[in-house]
This record gives sequence, C-alpha cells and structure tokens, in this order.
Amino acid sequence: MEKTVLSLNWNLNRELSKLNYKIHTDAIKEKLIIPELSPAQKSFVYADEADLLNVALFGQTALKQLRTIMGLDFSSQKILSISETGEETK
Repeated sequence: MEKTVLSLNWNLNRELSKLNYKIHTDAIKEKLIIPELSPAQKSFVYADEADLLNVALFGQTALKQLRTIMGLDFSSQKILSISETGEETK
C-alpha cells in the first residue's frame, strides 16, 4: 500500500513538472522570443529564464547546484590558476 502511494505521488509530481515545463516554455516562446533572434540567442533566453526559476525556487542556478552536489569548487581564483598553469591546485 505504501509503495503504491509513493508511486502515485511520484507520478503526480512528474506530471505536474511536465505541465509546468510546458507552460513555462510556451510563455517564453510567446512573450520573450522575437523572430529576429538567432537560434543561439533563443537558447540563451530559455537558459536564462530557467536559471531565474532555479534561483527563485532553490536559491541558486542549476550549475551552482550541480557543482555543490558534486563537490566541485570553481572559484575565479581556481580557474585563473588552472588557466595559467594547466594544472589544478589544491
């Protein structure tokens, strides 16, 4: 019984996520995408809006969240060090 309830909750959350995604992407297409934009510019608009949602919901961008989860530290100082030496410093 408990597995059935968990499965139903998971499916409901999945369907709600799909619906929210559709609503969000349709709104971007209708309100923010203009015909003059290149495909790369359109992709940037979608990605920028997705980041805005992630910050509103989770307090950080998806990339920042991924780096946090994976334990990756990409501070500007570390990136500069890697670019100068080609090696990661501790």
